[in-house]
Amino acid sequence: MNLNLDNYVFSNYNHKINLEGNLFLYNALSGGFCKVDSEHNDIFENNDLRSDLKDIEELPIDIIEELINAGFIIDKNLDEFKLIKSKNNLIRFNQNNSLSLTLIPTTGCNFRCVYCFEKDKNYPNEVMSEQVMDEIINLIDESLNYGGNLSVSWYGGEPLLRFDVLKELRIRIKNLVDKKNLNFDSGIVTNGYLLNKEISDELVKFGVTNAQITIDGEKEIHDKKRFLVNGEGSFDKIIENLLNINKELSVAIRVNVDKENIDNLSKFINYINDCGIGAKENVGIYFAPVKNYDTKNINASKMCYSVKDFSKEEIELNRILYEKGLEPWDNISPNLGICGALSLNSFVIEPDGVIQKCWNLVGDKKSLCGHLIESEKYKNTILVNQSKWYSWSYFENEECKNCSVLPLCMGGCPYNTINNNISNEKSCNCITQKFNLEDTLKSIAYRYLKEK
Repeated sequence: MNLNLDNYVFSNYNHKINLEGNLFLYNALSGGFCKVDSEHNDIFENNDLRSDLKDIEELPIDIIEELINAGFIIDKNLDEFKLIKSKNNLIRFNQNNSLSLTLIPTTGCNFRCVYCFEKDKNYPNEVMSEQVMDEIINLIDESLNYGGNLSVSWYGGEPLLRFDVLKELRIRIKNLVDKKNLNFDSGIVTNGYLLNKEISDELVKFGVTNAQITIDGEKEIHDKKRFLVNGEGSFDKIIENLLNINKELSVAIRVNVDKENIDNLSKFINYINDCGIGAKENVGIYFAPVKNYDTKNINASKMCYSVKDFSKEEIELNRILYEKGLEPWDNISPNLGICGALSLNSFVIEPDGVIQKCWNLVGDKKSLCGHLIESEKYKNTILVNQSKWYSWSYFENEECKNCSVLPLCMGGCPYNTINNNISNEKSCNCITQKFNLEDTLKSIAYRYLKEK
């Protein structure tokens, strides 16, 4: 390969870290992450990976080729911002014989979590009708050709409260999957209280491969936040279920973090290890900040972390996980498609046939973007709401355009800005990597070096 470095420039999304004398390079657009050979450290030491390529021209040609292949060096005529924008548009608006559905068998729930977004909707308790199930099957059939891709997520309320509905609909979906030779994957978001061994076995049999369950700390803390309708705690039952769950079901334990439970989480991780859950290869843990969508609730606001403040806590929590032998949930992969809610082929379907674009909007009839049964009745509302989602873009935001982590964030959660349902914190729509990327990369590099 005959290289003329005059035809190339450094990528705008390069990052460099130094850990104990070892240099690592990362590119947020390609996801490339590599360690620099020690013999070449001096060449990179004083280079910010965004200046003149002449600084690295003495590198061996094969190293330069690797940097090009990994996206650290790009053609000088390539506009990376336009590349990101075009790839995002292709993902969002190219249906590509694919369909992603979040199905809600019931909006009823056996929990009364203190931060539940359905609290202001007086906890609806609808159950999916046969007519809606018929229309869901018709939607799948009409949307996908032979060999298409179908993704189904079960959500609620608590979907396992009406396992009968889930089971009937899943059988009908399977018949269509077999008939049209569809590629199928499925997951479930559940509070875990009803997810016993028998149910988990049936879910795996139905093709459900992953589940998300929330535990917010040790028993005393969790039971104050996530309790049953009758006020009883849920911790013991969830732990029992996790200990007996089908090994083929991959489980992500989500821990919602605020200033009330943060100091308890190290003990909680110890408990997860001590009780035997930590040894399960199919179970992992990740942390997420509790967000206050009700800005009038001053007490809730005081308990919630800002994105910037939580970014520091996230690094510490992942460090604790690693030190206790558990796998940290570090994600530095580009996210050019951002959120499925922005795509043409992704829908949340409520029990009465209302179609939403986001899980957070379940139960809010004013926000519907479609209806399986009464689309004509809501025609104008549907048009107004669809335009909000399909026109959403942060590409006009100057701060985002010039952000070095744009490929990871892509403007953040669209729900936050489309519905104006979050605090006025300037960085509320940013991801934690905007503030802790260097520390995250150092954590990954540290683990790499230790394993070596």
